[in-house]
Amino acid sequence: VLALNGKIRKVGEKILASNGKEVDFASALEFCEEAGGTLATPMNEEENEAILGIVKQYNRYVYLGIKEGEASGQ
Repeated sequence: VLALNGKIRKVGEKILASNGKEVDFASALEFCEEAGGTLATPMNEEENEAILGIVKQYNRYVYLGIKEGEASGQ
């Protein structure tokens, strides 16, 4: 299992990573996209638990890759 002090975690086919810095949503999204990824979007309990572990490590709020579509309710 890939781990670097909990900053990088492999869950299934996903790699989750954090640098622990606080930024706004747009900056977080841009940083992830520049690195060739996206904001984390947990699709099952295992992924959710891995993200929660990173959250607990840094004791900070995080942004997830879940956002409302252009039409209400999407």
